[in-house]
Amino acid sequence: MTELKIEADHIFGKLELNSQGQAAIDDKRYKYYSPAFTTDKNGRIHAFVSVALTNKPNLNVPALNAQDSQNYQQNGEKIMSKALFLALGLAAEASEQSALNAIQQLKDKAEKPDLNAFVPKATHEQVVTELNATKQKLADINKAIHDKAVEVAINAAISDKKIAPADKDYYLAQCATEKGLEDFRRFISAKAPIIGTADLPSTPAAGGETALNSEQKQLVAQLGLKPADLQQNKTEA
Repeated sequence: MTELKIEADHIFGKLELNSQGQAAIDDKRYKYYSPAFTTDKNGRIHAFVSVALTNKPNLNVPALNAQDSQNYQQNGEKIMSKALFLALGLAAEASEQSALNAIQQLKDKAEKPDLNAFVPKATHEQVVTELNATKQKLADINKAIHDKAVEVAINAAISDKKIAPADKDYYLAQCATEKGLEDFRRFISAKAPIIGTADLPSTPAAGGETALNSEQKQLVAQLGLKPADLQQNKTEA
């Protein structure tokens, strides 16, 4: 120990290690140092004798090979961490005063923010509220347009006899999304009518009887009958 001095009831000194001592600390064979003193009969320390490397120090001292030991200068005076200097944007060898100045600048910026970079909280909340309301209105408009397009597409499919009216609610659910509507349109464009041409007359046939439509006429023909035969059978019944 060299450059010994007393300041504020503390003994400070510079620790000088030879290669063997430095290797012992680097290899973590020893972590601490332990000073030895001589005292008088009343227990008062009156002489500093030596310092030994140890793992069981007799005083509460920082570990020589601990990360925190980097916060101490060799004369025992505490300094700020190099990592702190770097976090503040300073050089690793910066002074404590430089770090304190950088911290004060950060505090000043926090207390007096640049109005070009920040807005008051109340203004921010108002803008967010109005933006959300606008988004909701736009969503409502888009939904109304979509629902109208779905209604037109399904009604057209029913009119073209490609889907049954009873299935309308099912297809409404399938078309709830844009993709669903696109899929429905492709499905309908490639689909043949499931219901033949009704060809229903607007007025009853002579004699108060309703004429057969085209599908009924085809069925009668397949049975080898004529519409007049059906009318005759109905009269006899």
